[in-house]
Amino acid sequence: MSAPAILFFDADCAFCDSRVRWIAERDPELRFQFAPLQGETAARLLAGTTLSADLNTMVLRQPDGTLLTRSDAALAVARGLAAPWPWLSAPARLLPRPVRDAAYNLVARHRHQLTGTPAACAQPDPARYLP
Repeated sequence: MSAPAILFFDADCAFCDSRVRWIAERDPELRFQFAPLQGETAARLLAGTTLSADLNTMVLRQPDGTLLTRSDAALAVARGLAAPWPWLSAPARLLPRPVRDAAYNLVARHRHQLTGTPAACAQPDPARYLP
């Protein structure tokens, strides 16, 4: 098994936290680890990019170091999950990236209204959660 990809997310967002827990539950192959955009791992691995400061953007760092953002990151995560998620996400890959990213940006812009701000989020398995 190769090194896991790292999914960076806004740790101060209940919607984002719930998505991380949802992904962890559907990732039996342990293909993903999780780290807050506000944390040490993001500061170290995203240094020199504008991505660590953009809390509206989910960032997926693949094992080879490639960074994916927004809908590209979401679709890559879906492809790495247990069935049926790779199949269900396939039609979205046919849409042009600007269309997919517009939908992603709409949800990102309103994510705090969808679930509020957490007082304390339940983290996934500590072995999968990086500082």
